[in-house]
Amino acid sequence: MRGILPKWRLNGALEYAREAAHSARVEFATSFWAERDRWPLWFPVFLATGIAIYFELDQEPGWVPAAASLLLSGGFAALVIATRSRWQDRRPETGQILIVLCLIAVALSLGFSAAKWRTKGVAAPVIAREIGPVNVQGVILSAARRPSDSWRLVIQPEEIEDLAREDLPERIRVTARQKNVQVEPGQRVSVRAVLMPPPGPAAPGDFDFARQAWFQRIGAVGYTVSKPKILGVADGFSLIQRLSLWTAKTRLAISERIKAALPGPSGAIAAALMTGDRQAIPEDVTEAFRIAGLAHVLAISGMHMALVGGLLFAATRLLLAGIEPLALRYPIKKWAACVGLSGAFAYLIVSGASISTQRAFIMITLMFVAVFLDRHALSMRMVAVAATLILLISPESLLHVSFQMSFAAVVGLIAFYEWWRDSLSNHDAVRMRHQPRYRWLRRGVLYPLGIAVTTIVAEISIGPFTAFHFNRLAAYGLVGNMLAMPFVGTVVMPSAVVTFLLMPFNLESWSLAPMGWGIDKVIEISQWVSSWSGAEYRIRAWSLSALLTMVIGGLWLSFWRRKWRRLGAVIIVLGIVSGLFKDLPDVLIDREGQNIAVRNDVSGLVLMSPRRARFATDIWYQRDGAAPITDRSVSEAMFRCDVLGCVATASDGSVIAYVQDPRAFEEDCQIADLIVSDERLPQRLRVSCRQSAVVIDWLDLRREGAFAVWFEKTGIRVESALQHRGYRPWTQRQTRTDRDPPKDPDIRLSQVTE
Repeated sequence: MRGILPKWRLNGALEYAREAAHSARVEFATSFWAERDRWPLWFPVFLATGIAIYFELDQEPGWVPAAASLLLSGGFAALVIATRSRWQDRRPETGQILIVLCLIAVALSLGFSAAKWRTKGVAAPVIAREIGPVNVQGVILSAARRPSDSWRLVIQPEEIEDLAREDLPERIRVTARQKNVQVEPGQRVSVRAVLMPPPGPAAPGDFDFARQAWFQRIGAVGYTVSKPKILGVADGFSLIQRLSLWTAKTRLAISERIKAALPGPSGAIAAALMTGDRQAIPEDVTEAFRIAGLAHVLAISGMHMALVGGLLFAATRLLLAGIEPLALRYPIKKWAACVGLSGAFAYLIVSGASISTQRAFIMITLMFVAVFLDRHALSMRMVAVAATLILLISPESLLHVSFQMSFAAVVGLIAFYEWWRDSLSNHDAVRMRHQPRYRWLRRGVLYPLGIAVTTIVAEISIGPFTAFHFNRLAAYGLVGNMLAMPFVGTVVMPSAVVTFLLMPFNLESWSLAPMGWGIDKVIEISQWVSSWSGAEYRIRAWSLSALLTMVIGGLWLSFWRRKWRRLGAVIIVLGIVSGLFKDLPDVLIDREGQNIAVRNDVSGLVLMSPRRARFATDIWYQRDGAAPITDRSVSEAMFRCDVLGCVATASDGSVIAYVQDPRAFEEDCQIADLIVSDERLPQRLRVSCRQSAVVIDWLDLRREGAFAVWFEKTGIRVESALQHRGYRPWTQRQTRTDRDPPKDPDIRLSQVTE
């Protein structure tokens, strides 16, 4: 460099770089101190970081590191805060930095400890292998009817054949497909069922159902092979358990009454909006809602809770405002807030109190509390408080897509409207709303404009999570929401509130008729928009690091308010770019060893059999960002099969052998680079063959789950689901005693794990 540039130019460039770095450092420090009021917003972020560290560990940590980190960080923080007067007198900035660092350490250790405590608190037995058919006797905790007239039952078992009492799971979840089944929560039943451990991911790094089941205390899933026999009504439960059973029974009764009055998809959606029971919605309707960008309508969230609570609040306030003595002498706004909060709480109970509904209820509670205290009803600090409460109560909710997407949408919307308010506070268009002659314009233009802006901001905010979890984006989500949300906000949800009020008098048919009409219109819109060409973008699986980079950038852009917030946009772009370069596997093997997929330069992933392990293969194609290939001719062109097994050749020339009969193992060992088998191969042959090929047989699949394989220049890289999951309480070893498919071809593991 010194030989190319003159010395004076080099010195000038270095001096310019030093001045730029100094200016950036001064600007950073100035902005950091100027936004001290925004520091508390980062507490739940570090709390979530501590939780994420716990769940990313390969081994289950003990209590000593969790308790020690919490005590040390808490004690040091208390010491710093107690002596802050000395710091403030000498160097106030140093004292504040120490306090911030201590609070960060407390948040990290608190999140880690809360996750450890929660995991220990919900611990319950999980069956280690598939059993059945066996006799099961227990109490139905919840029941939901599905579109095929089957039932999904959650049972608290009292007795399971061949299982000791101390090994009984706390809960089991089974699907009953027999005809004319009539059950309800609180009944004691006897049934024969096939039970299996909650399955792990369909591919390394994919969604872990077993972890979710662990925190729901579900220790087995399966299906019934006989019609449930009612033995009577359960008794001997505590008051809380009786209330829970009564709530589940009430929810089921409301759902059945709604679906009886509104048959078909409209009744199923009405039940989902009022009770949270989405099991009866046909899959094609659900898919149309997803593609049209309307999937959020089907899941009870902040929008539904705000509409219910807000409608009750507005109606009560309007009613009380018409009574002059009350309106002039009493705080009717706070009275209306009490009514709205009571209605939101009732809606929470009736809708099943899922994690997303709990989160929405906490948010609306904070909003009404702000009304009581004459504060702003919604602010970024309210969101931070809600996130902190939810993460402390149920740390596992951090891993749920509903938690991530709803908070991303709320944070994005609040940040946008904060910027909008600051940017346009003195604009003439804002003052226009105070002039009576423009009221008609405000009502006719600002409402659809508000829907459009809200939809765009929300879609941008949740876009990374949609791409990461579902590998798809709705291209016409704005159009779908613009057309459908007026029906939801002005017809569907107001009718739902009225239906709740009329049900005790058996008059719900009056309000369900307009509700059904509004839902039918929303269904028509979703089907119309989803039928457009290019309505859906399929996206390849992103790496977790890319998603986290975009999350950090989004939080930086949303939390800060000065110019330095623009750095968040740069971080988001870096995350997007890094997500585009994820290396996809060359071979995928399902956890049962029933099917494999090999990547082809022309066709992409090609299945050995388009009919086997349908649930896992659908996940593979989803993560690959491609439509499933069901043409058998494509598979036959890739795989050469006989009665002993199949052989395929990857794009780089590597040979993959699938062994169905151990007699073919020795021959395949001579030609193959990768050998897969759903049989347990002899140990002698495994050891001898590993010198020339990678072998994955039934024993490896049983122990480590699904596999992904890459053929690289340096050799073959193999990853298993267990490597991503680690040795945790929900990753117990699972042994199958019967590896044949179920007798009923309509009952598959995919249906059990939906």
